[in-house]
Amino acid sequence: MNQQFESFFNVIDNHSSFIILIHVNADGDAIGSSTALALFLKKAGKNAAVVSPSAIPKKLDFAKNKNILYFESYNSLISSNFAYDCVLSIDVASDELLSDSPELKNIPISYAIDHHRINTLKALEKYVDASAASAGEILFSMIREYEKERKAAVFDSEICSSIYTSISSDTGCFKFSNTSSFSHAAASFLLEHGVDAEKINRLLFDTKSLSQIKVEQFAYQNMKLFYENRFAIVIIDKDDLEMLGASDEDTDAVSQLLRTISGVQISVLMHRKTAGNDEVSYKFSVRSNLDIDVSKLCAVFGGGGHKKAAGCTIHDTKERAFEKFTAAAKDFLI
Repeated sequence: MNQQFESFFNVIDNHSSFIILIHVNADGDAIGSSTALALFLKKAGKNAAVVSPSAIPKKLDFAKNKNILYFESYNSLISSNFAYDCVLSIDVASDELLSDSPELKNIPISYAIDHHRINTLKALEKYVDASAASAGEILFSMIREYEKERKAAVFDSEICSSIYTSISSDTGCFKFSNTSSFSHAAASFLLEHGVDAEKINRLLFDTKSLSQIKVEQFAYQNMKLFYENRFAIVIIDKDDLEMLGASDEDTDAVSQLLRTISGVQISVLMHRKTAGNDEVSYKFSVRSNLDIDVSKLCAVFGGGGHKKAAGCTIHDTKERAFEKFTAAAKDFLI
């Protein structure tokens, strides 16, 4: 048996109640994999809850499970009096992704599961597989091993639907370059166990609110193109969102949207981020085409992520942050 899997199973055996930390601004992988992990723990006779540093996007409500508790801040966890004796994390690559909450950053994590190539999260033990397209793929392998070793039936339609949500989300409905034969093999197994793929993919990719449409229209109208139209960037501030009657949640697909423009190699959404201490900084959500590693571009500013989907934060004025990132991006264009 995989020794790291065995170590994880020992963590499960030695504790009775778990909280599962996910990253700020949760996506389908974070919600899908954490929900599947919580359901798995319940099947193992444990108690479990998911803790998000920020509000879970409404468009992902479908991916939640009615039998799982979700806390959308550290304060809501504390006020609930939910008792736990072990902390896990899934799909969290760094302490920064636990938001600006010092409480969450300082919670000792017993075991972290992740698929980002660079993982700097503080945890007693980690299982990081950068070849996995999603955290859900790792969990899928773990549960299959658990079933084999413990001779226990774990997979059911609910767990399978959550893992499918995770995999489909981070592979862009199996279109992104991180999609592997294993991604398809796992999906095939999950479909055989009652997953409604049409519904999940429609809700993930083909359903948008009116406010999201307005934000995307704004992005097209206000984007800037540089370096012979190979670099596209749009700045969307809080004032812009208020004018559009939208929220940060409605900006999720913007960087991906600009990437679809013919000739664009790197696409960027830049938006203001205000920390708890009122420090003003700017967050960059970055996507790429071709063989461009934007995780290395974002690493210049202390960020990271995947080869074709990454992010970072620059603590500076709007003008200087824009100039710094745009100048750095030039060296990564082909």
